[in-house]
Amino acid sequence: MSNIRVQNNNNNNNNKVSLENIDSFLLSQHIRYEEQQQIDLDVLYLTLHIGTHNINGLAGDNTKLYRILNWVQENQVDIMALNETNLDHRNGFFKMPDSFKEQFHIYWSSKQHDKNKGSGVALICSRKWNKHYQGHKIHSPYLLSVYLLFRNVMFCI
Repeated sequence: MSNIRVQNNNNNNNNKVSLENIDSFLLSQHIRYEEQQQIDLDVLYLTLHIGTHNINGLAGDNTKLYRILNWVQENQVDIMALNETNLDHRNGFFKMPDSFKEQFHIYWSSKQHDKNKGSGVALICSRKWNKHYQGHKIHSPYLLSVYLLFRNVMFCI
């Protein structure tokens, strides 16, 4: 009889180990599934958050662009238009804070050189949407077009 009990204890231990292995495997698969679901939802582009702001000049205040980028990040805005930047592409490039260069790209129009205020526009694109960038065109100091390509469909913003 004692041999049978020992054998039953070994079977119980083997069953416990097997159940623990199965539970561990199922848990790891569940975690992988949840991570994959999150990635898939992010890739679907189901929502687009767009904003616009009259920034009323960026040249004189070095914190304005930082504050607007911080707000865009906190509110998860995908594309943000700025008008009256009073900056051209060259000056705008150097205004971009280093802490946001990985998350956003900014497209700048030209600036009307004979005006001190009221010209220049910019478009801030999040990294997610900027992956589809195909080009941009500066029509004037007041109009900028950015082209994004999705599955052979071109969007102009």
